[in-house]
Amino acid sequence: MLKNTYDMTLDDRKAFMKEKSQSGLPQLRVVLLVISILYGLFAILDMLLIEEFLFAFLLIRFGIVIPMALAVLVWTYHSSFLKIAQRLIVLVVVAGGAGISFMLIVHPDNFSYYGGLFLVIFTTYFLVNLDAAHAIFSGSLMLLIYIAGYIVYHGFFSVEAILVVAFYIGANIIGAFGNYQLNYIGQSNFMQKKRIERQNELLEERVREQDTELIQIEKAIDSTRDAVVIYNPQGEITYRNMAYKKMVRSTSEENDAGLDPFGDICKEVLEVLTWEGERELIVPNQKPLVLLVHADAVQDRNGLVVGVVMTCTDITARKDDEEKMRYLSYHDTLTGLFDRAGLDAELTGLDQDEHLPLSVIMADLNGLKIIDDTYGHAVGDRFLQQFADILRQVCRATDVIARWGGDEFVILLPQTSQTDAECVVDRILLSCRAPFFEGIPISVALGLACKEYEEPISIILQTAENRMYKQKLTESRSHKSAVLNALRSTLQEKSCETDTHGENMKEAAQFIGVKLGLSHDEMVRLDLLIQLHDIGKINMPAELLQKEGPLTFEEWELMRQHPEIGYRIARNTDDVSHVAEEILSHHERWDGTGYPNGLMGTDIPLLARITALADAYEIMKNGRPYKKPMTNEEIRLEIQRCSGKQFDPEISAIFLAWQQLLT
Repeated sequence: MLKNTYDMTLDDRKAFMKEKSQSGLPQLRVVLLVISILYGLFAILDMLLIEEFLFAFLLIRFGIVIPMALAVLVWTYHSSFLKIAQRLIVLVVVAGGAGISFMLIVHPDNFSYYGGLFLVIFTTYFLVNLDAAHAIFSGSLMLLIYIAGYIVYHGFFSVEAILVVAFYIGANIIGAFGNYQLNYIGQSNFMQKKRIERQNELLEERVREQDTELIQIEKAIDSTRDAVVIYNPQGEITYRNMAYKKMVRSTSEENDAGLDPFGDICKEVLEVLTWEGERELIVPNQKPLVLLVHADAVQDRNGLVVGVVMTCTDITARKDDEEKMRYLSYHDTLTGLFDRAGLDAELTGLDQDEHLPLSVIMADLNGLKIIDDTYGHAVGDRFLQQFADILRQVCRATDVIARWGGDEFVILLPQTSQTDAECVVDRILLSCRAPFFEGIPISVALGLACKEYEEPISIILQTAENRMYKQKLTESRSHKSAVLNALRSTLQEKSCETDTHGENMKEAAQFIGVKLGLSHDEMVRLDLLIQLHDIGKINMPAELLQKEGPLTFEEWELMRQHPEIGYRIARNTDDVSHVAEEILSHHERWDGTGYPNGLMGTDIPLLARITALADAYEIMKNGRPYKKPMTNEEIRLEIQRCSGKQFDPEISAIFLAWQQLLT
């Protein structure tokens, strides 16, 4: 709805008047030119009709009105004119009206001047774009000038004057009413134009905002990792973001136009409106990509499909992670074999009639505990991995191998008879004979059972396990002895302590044992302790055992660990476990400054005290890479000096007596 004149604000009125003045300049210039011409024509007419005051009339026209009109006409082309245009127009109009009024006063019966008067009034109201207030002021002022001039000139007010006044008033009323209508229409048009301009500005601003939003959306889509592609209703690609281009490994429009791995999905979506699923994308010279594709049809307000928007999320890494998690949930991370859960899952599939006969082999590694205690769990893990490799080499690709527990394994042999399974067992035992791990023979206890008809698989597994444990009981003792001998041989190779070292220690230790009145069993234990007291050094580096110079702090701290390692080895070997405590304590000192537990005096086991002195004697007598041999006298003095400190005083006295006998 258009605003009326009373709805305009002060700023609107100022803007309207400025525009009205600017738009009225062409009309004003025409009016001024017409006035100048008409006044010139009236002058010629006056020269023909009027003799009295002719000079005054001509002076008013050619000396005042016409020059003023022409001057104002020229001025309208200057920017300063608009600032006083309304007041100046009033002045010109009033001047023109005053001139005609003067002629009407002098010649009131000359009705030809009514045309000039009417022209001036209507010019005031319609042609020069005066606002209503200035127009009424101009008309009223011309009327007052006429009345005042008539009275002054004639001294009275005649009928002719009243007619002129009536003409003035009528013409002004008509002009004012018309001016009001024109002004109202002009204001309405101005407000309508202003509203249109504002709407245009809003539209332009909205267009700019939408352009900005589109740019931002496009950049946001380009910056996302998901591939986005848009199709038109004909299934043609109209937009693809950078992720899509990278995904299909194409950067040129020509290649893009001919490469659309999702065209079939688009056709389906145009019919069913939505699609979601996985799609594998083959990328040249790379691993195939697994994509999660989601596509939706775009519909207008009438439900007509106008396009398809499709997003593709690369889930290759997630799929790989899921596959790894699935693998890890069924496989042992150390050996790569199936774990307990994986075995159960495979067993469910194999426990069917078509896989019969189904043979089961249970395997238990001997000596893993000793290896863990001797070399540490890292070496024990490699021991398990080596045995797992042996099982892979022996078994078929269709067989199922699983790590049942810590050192236990299970093999499922589908469509394998008892006889064929026994051949597999023989191959496993044969494969374990040759390899040695860290100088230790690989020994395994095996149990076999075969399911040939319908019976619970749990019974077959239990049977195989029982047979395995039965074999383990018969072989475990001999294997531990073999392991112990292997450890002793390895230690001799790594260190400078040979059998002579043990024999020298044994000679001194037996003399001390006899003097102390040890029983036969204790003497046997002492002899075993002499052989195994340094077995813990098996885990020490060879360069450390053979080092000629003094040990560093770090090397000494490592060397101090060998009694504890020897203790763990002996404790887990049935034949020698009864000397484990003595092996642990053979570096304790009588005064409590030894290691590893700082025992003092008689708290140190007796056999350990004997071994400590015998070991020190052998080192002093034969020397080491880091220590020269000592003479018997030097040995005697050293033992005396350390008696009651490092060595048991009683054992020291017995040893010194034995040494005296030797000399």
